[in-house]
Amino acid sequence: MKNIREHIKSEQFASYYLLYGRDGYLKNLYRDKLVNALCGGRESMNFSRYEGEATDVQEVAELAKTPPFLEERRVLLLENTGLFRNANQLTEMLSQRAESSFLIFVEDTVDKRNALFRLVKEQGYVTELNGLEERELKLFVAGRLKQAGLLVTESTVLYFLDMCGSDLLTLSNELEKLSAYCMGNEQVRKEDIDEICVPATEGRIFWMLDAMFEKNSAKVWKLYADLLALHEKPMHILYLLNKSFLQFSQVTALLESGVSAQDAAKLLSVAPFVVTKYQRLQKGFSGSRAEQALLYGTMLEQKVKTGDLEESAAVELFLTRYSE
Repeated sequence: MKNIREHIKSEQFASYYLLYGRDGYLKNLYRDKLVNALCGGRESMNFSRYEGEATDVQEVAELAKTPPFLEERRVLLLENTGLFRNANQLTEMLSQRAESSFLIFVEDTVDKRNALFRLVKEQGYVTELNGLEERELKLFVAGRLKQAGLLVTESTVLYFLDMCGSDLLTLSNELEKLSAYCMGNEQVRKEDIDEICVPATEGRIFWMLDAMFEKNSAKVWKLYADLLALHEKPMHILYLLNKSFLQFSQVTALLESGVSAQDAAKLLSVAPFVVTKYQRLQKGFSGSRAEQALLYGTMLEQKVKTGDLEESAAVELFLTRYSE
């Protein structure tokens, strides 16, 4: 991301840009920054956009050979085309690309063995956008609130992130609501967040893990009741608990083996903030106990699937064992 900002500032652009990963907010943000910097925006007569796996690569290649009309650059934006996962002829076709043509690709997933991926990596710029680290997320939240004239403490920012997760689009929407609710105040309080923000299901699951680690059974059962009130099915709650204990075990094992938090996030394909959250829980729960919980939860899930146990009973057994 820093490199893209430097390219824009210096106006020294790469021929190709590939933005991929899970974070839609960051992909859209830097996609639009590049389009605006390269050609002034989507209204330019030299801007073209293609989307979907039905994209005509022959048409893209022909347009990439065509010099821009009355402007310095031609910009082609290709989104979710699958060209970085499927075999195609675009790599060979782009050998005749005009130097004034710039291509921006936006994808969810890629195959790094793909010929087009290798071309873009060698001759352009590739960045994987899977979310921000905790420090960057805290700055993002505090910065957005500051723009609205609101102060916030670090502990309140962490409370907000634990509640709403790390998806930047969700955070942006919740911050907009929170800023409007707190208009006229000097500072955002936890009570304001409780009043106006909608906790993500994953946020409640994380709070539930936290309460389990603290042996706070009252809080665990309160959070479980909240999830049921939101029409979450017991089986889905059990699935999320098992997934969380699996991630916790994996994070613990990687960190203990000397892997950095950032590399652990990449290896597990999770947002860096997720790894940081599990790091905060390590003092209250050992990796071996997390593995035991995962095995027990998986066994309960299997019993539900085979009809030997009711969904609600399975969750209640799990919560009872690991919160009391």
